Amino acid sequence: MSATAASAPGSRTVVVDGVAWHVEVGGRGPAVLLLHGTGGATTSWHDVAARLAAYCTVVIPDFPGHGRSAAPAFERLTLVDFARGAAALCTALEVAPVVAVGHSAGAAVALQLAVDGATRSVRHVVGVNAALAAVPWTELPACAAVMRMAFGSPIALDVVARLAARPGTVRTLLKSAGGAPDAAIIARYEALFRSRDHAIAAYGMTVNWRLAPLVARFPTLPVPATFVVGSDDRWTPARISSEAARRIPGARVRSLADAGHLAPEERPADVAAAILDAVRETGAFAHESTAPAAPAA
Repeated sequence: MSATAASAPGSRTVVVDGVAWHVEVGGRGPAVLLLHGTGGATTSWHDVAARLAAYCTVVIPDFPGHGRSAAPAFERLTLVDFARGAAALCTALEVAPVVAVGHSAGAAVALQLAVDGATRSVRHVVGVNAALAAVPWTELPACAAVMRMAFGSPIALDVVARLAARPGTVRTLLKSAGGAPDAAIIARYEALFRSRDHAIAAYGMTVNWRLAPLVARFPTLPVPATFVVGSDDRWTPARISSEAARRIPGARVRSLADAGHLAPEERPADVAAAILDAVRETGAFAHESTAPAAPAA
């Protein structure tokens, strides 16, 4: 399937480097890759994708261990592995995304794709409430090794899975994210975290994530970037995206008043509008009769 070909909506499984990725593909037009954050899944993007599908081919994977994707080895829950896997997935699907979009930690994956040139079709990156603030001590190799040994033990993983599945844990966590996640959003995440693999994958991303090498390469990002920030995001405050934008040539910040961390689910129309603007700026709509004449409402 090419970037501009019509695609049958629905789910499929693609094996990438020995890991079975669940991915949903639908819509028609220039391809957009939608990457969820830590603990998210394809469902995190459904409301946004519904607004994009009239204009774009949407490609929405579950990261390894998340949602319906198979769990990899714990040590492969890394930023670099996810970026390489997402690029290989696009190749296997014969999709050439013109815009890579990431929410929270997914924004780091989208940026890693761009700086690596792994998906050379990408002409714009959109980060929604991007999680790009590294914790300095966790970036030290020695500390990273200790964290993987201590926090990646079977006992630690069992504790994490049990805590995530306890009634009220996910609700309390999401209520701390800012904004106003409704009962349906909370129920989706509670269902996800009842899966042991999903809980461990989200935890593993936290343990294994290394942002410093990516942040150091921000000045070399070869494509424009737009950072969409929720003014009420308590997990990844706007200053994080603003700092990233200062280091990336030509990057800009787009604010959503009163939006919390889960903006793609709370404010899907606004997030979809920002994505369509990015696609429009790439020129990918130039020969598309279905191109939107104005930002989505």
